[in-house]
Amino acid sequence: MSILAGVVRRDAHAVIDDALCEALRRGISRNAADERIEFRDEGAYFVKVDVGAYDRPAHRRAASGSFSMLAGEPLPLGEGIDDERRDVQLRLLHDRLDEARLDVLRCASGTFCAAYYDPRRQTAYLIADRLGLRPLYYAIDGELVYFASAMRILESLPALQKTMDVVSVVEMTGFGYPFGGGTPYAGITMLQACEIVANRTANGPFFRPEELVRRGLATERTVKRLAPRLICIPPGPHPMAWPPRWGDGRPISGSRPTAVAGGLRTRPVQSGHSGRRAARGHRTARPGPPGRGRAPAPPRRRRSAARPRSS
Repeated sequence: MSILAGVVRRDAHAVIDDALCEALRRGISRNAADERIEFRDEGAYFVKVDVGAYDRPAHRRAASGSFSMLAGEPLPLGEGIDDERRDVQLRLLHDRLDEARLDVLRCASGTFCAAYYDPRRQTAYLIADRLGLRPLYYAIDGELVYFASAMRILESLPALQKTMDVVSVVEMTGFGYPFGGGTPYAGITMLQACEIVANRTANGPFFRPEELVRRGLATERTVKRLAPRLICIPPGPHPMAWPPRWGDGRPISGSRPTAVAGGLRTRPVQSGHSGRRAARGHRTARPGPPGRGRAPAPPRRRRSAARPRSS
């Protein structure tokens, strides 16, 4: 069994300090004697512990500087390495990811989770297997993206803000598990089956208001005037580019993390319809606060049956 964790920056000006790296290093294992496999770059920090369930550790650093680590076995079919050890399987995945060929994951039939980072392209991938059996959690907080294969690691980070997600807690209470990758924390999400989370530092098509000025795309006066109505999505592709915010920093209400699962991009949205009434086109009534709104209409009188006239 392997445990992995790390942090990746979303903005080129963000700093991954030593205190954060040390907190991840301590939190990944309670045993100080466990060997930590580490990768440190100005844009990312990865750490991993192998507890000896497999005969070979699975981590790789290429000559180009890219780094990847793996928990479990991907077992890629049709590539001629079905019986090879998992370090050979990781080498195949790593080389394909260096070429931005994510189609290699379609033939991965094992249970695994993986993390990959390329400093040349400033690109990071978080990968879950086709069944989602190997959990991998991630959280977006400010300019950094945290990830870990165990929830306790993210819980132990003092720098990561943690707020209870009431909806997910209610779902766990009623059904035994949360829906859509939810967790007890509002800012922490679990990757779903066949899901890939991508992050490209400062390469996205959307910029913050101050970035528009710095890049010469708008004047400071224009940005200040349009800030209350400007939707600014942080740099990077979906789903890392969520939630969006207004230009003055206010979050857009009702926004939740997007997910790319099985090639489909989905986002939970609120709906005003439910059940059979929704199928018939009726709106679902929402109760208002007491003492406000219209008074209830008086009950209708039932008409009595017409009596036959006497002849």
